Amino acid sequence: MEPTTQRIPLRSAYKQREYRRHGIYAWLFILAQAAVVIALLFFFLITPVKVTGESMEPTLSPGDVLLIDRLSLYLRTPQRGNIVIFHHPHTGEPLIKRVVALGGETIEITGGKVYINGRLLDESSYSPESAADYPATLVEDGCVFVLGDQREKSLDSRSESLGCVPLSLLYGRVRLRVAPIDRPALFV
Repeated sequence: MEPTTQRIPLRSAYKQREYRRHGIYAWLFILAQAAVVIALLFFFLITPVKVTGESMEPTLSPGDVLLIDRLSLYLRTPQRGNIVIFHHPHTGEPLIKRVVALGGETIEITGGKVYINGRLLDESSYSPESAADYPATLVEDGCVFVLGDQREKSLDSRSESLGCVPLSLLYGRVRLRVAPIDRPALFV
């Protein structure tokens, strides 16, 4: 007679159910951790913002949804050409503008052209509208001079109510346009 080979279960049915239940709890815990990390990223580092005004057309249009990088402002100061978001110091209204001059520089607009320290600013990469003349102005240290790309419709640093924007008022830097889906853009 041949010996019968009978498989003996390594775990009892009770233990198998218990291990399965613990496996489900482990996956739920991992998903909860991932959700917390994503929420922290979106609330503290990357913030979605919807464009409401026309001052940055044609670069940004009303209804565009942008992702704002808040961390980069802590790591380095904004550079010329960056698009930043900040709150108006008196009204609290969020504004999105382009940095054209940095602290310690002199800005002047003559004949629709922007001059920084007497040198013509190359704005060919974003093709703004020409602007009305603006007298030579020294940008204070710790501030930036911002302009909208649609210069005639923009509330920007040329306005007495706004002026040069202190770095402390900057909320974030525009990094990505995510909507509309047919016009994605990365702003470096």
